[in-house]
Parts: sequence; structure tokens; C-alpha cells
Amino acid sequence: MLDAPLESKGALSPRPQVEAASRWRVRSRGATHLGLLGAGGAALGTLQLLHVRIAIHSDVGLAFVGLVLVHVAQRRRTLAAMAARLAQARTLVDRRIRLVLSDALWPSSP
Repeated sequence: MLDAPLESKGALSPRPQVEAASRWRVRSRGATHLGLLGAGGAALGTLQLLHVRIAIHSDVGLAFVGLVLVHVAQRRRTLAAMAARLAQARTLVDRRIRLVLSDALWPSSP
């Protein structure tokens, strides 16, 4: 058994493509987070320059907004799930409010 050749698992399997795509998404998210931190820090750092040049602070702020949009686009599934849960919670609250109102308006006689 020790002399048996090792099998190549990656040659026929589609998993390397999936893993590569997953690694790319993780790197992309990490780069976006670093960009957000850097742009936020730069925006705060340029506050001292506002009396000299407001354009620098504005440009850095616009870069930050662009990175926020990229971040939101990357998290669209998470945001959709959160919105669905929020809508579901709202319908539950609406049902309870209607029940309380109906009980208050038309109390059941014992």
C-alpha cells in the first residue's frame, strides 16, 4: 500500500473553480473593507485641511461613498434577507395590533 500512486483529485473535479471563485470573493470583500477603512481615515484626516482646500476632503468623501456602494452591492443577499425578516416582523406586529383593536372595539361577552 505504501507504493500506491497518489490520485489527482483536482483534475476532474469542478471544486477548484468554486474554491477559486470563493477565494476571489473573500479577497474582494477584504479589499473593500480595507478601502472603506482607509477612505474613512483619510476623510477624517483631511478635516484639518478644510480651511485650505475643501476639494481634497470632498474627493475623499466621494471615494468613500463609492466604496460604500460597492460594499452594499457585495452584501445584497444579506440585505435582502434582512429586509424579508423586517417585512415579516412588521406583518406580525400588524396582526397583533389588529387583534388588540378588535378586542378593544368589540369585547367578547362572558
